[in-house]
Amino acid sequence: MRYLYLVFLLSALMFLPSCSGKKEVKEALTGDAAIAEEAISLAESIKEAYLQKDKAALKTLCTRNGYLVLIGSMKNFDSAEIEFKPRRVDIENNRVMLYLEWEGKWFLNGKEL
Repeated sequence: MRYLYLVFLLSALMFLPSCSGKKEVKEALTGDAAIAEEAISLAESIKEAYLQKDKAALKTLCTRNGYLVLIGSMKNFDSAEIEFKPRRVDIENNRVMLYLEWEGKWFLNGKEL
């Protein structure tokens, strides 16, 4: 009986430390990092609105000129796949420039355009 108790106690001592893993603490972004994260998030929102052909959302998310450029160059498509890869964010005074690579495919009637 003592042997079983000792085995149980040693097993518990070995496995308990592995159960108390540290929680990941995610710190809030501040300053330029927060602005860059917001710019990337906005680009993703614009992409989703474009893919859904949601002109009202695009109008809300873009400047007037940006909206007119997007609407003027929007292809007629049934579906599309667009991938963004952010490369750089420049922040100067109150101006934010997001540079990203993108790749896309547009489909109409099951055929790639």
